[in-house]
Amino acid sequence: MYFSIYFIHLLLKNQLLFFSMTAYFNFKLWLNCNGIKGMM
Repeated sequence: MYFSIYFIHLLLKNQLLFFSMTAYFNFKLWLNCNGIKGMM
């Protein structure tokens, strides 16, 4: 029982980390695109 709770906890933590990394990457990509558009 405890192991399954720990496993779900790990899964959620990894998902949160993955989500934050993806959001950060998308934000950088968006900034780069807007910067290039602004220059042109």
